[in-house]
Amino acid sequence: MSTSNEFFVPDAAQYAEALVDLPINDSQKKMLECHFTAHNRTVTYTQLSNAAGFESHTAANSQYGKLGRVLGEKLGMCFIQSEARGEPFYSSALGCDNPFKPVNSEYQLVMHHELAKAIETVGFFR
Repeated sequence: MSTSNEFFVPDAAQYAEALVDLPINDSQKKMLECHFTAHNRTVTYTQLSNAAGFESHTAANSQYGKLGRVLGEKLGMCFIQSEARGEPFYSSALGCDNPFKPVNSEYQLVMHHELAKAIETVGFFR
């Protein structure tokens, strides 16, 4: 676990090592693949929900957050805090918000470049 309370993004090698034996269910894997293959590696939770076959974005939010938490804890990450909820934003282990999204549009999560490189390196979706 990190001794700092500051958010950091692990390098691709660290992500790759963590991905090798990451416990991931089918829905989470579908969402991660959707995120990885999305244009500019940017997705909404509605898109993640559709990829996993969920009926609402809240299920995707929960499942993707669980994946982010497991991955982030494995890497010793300190998560970005959600100002709206006052708790950790576990998906911050996977990506961060898109600062260029149109006003009043749905939240967009951009995959960390280092995570994308790790996914390519380990051939996660082969």
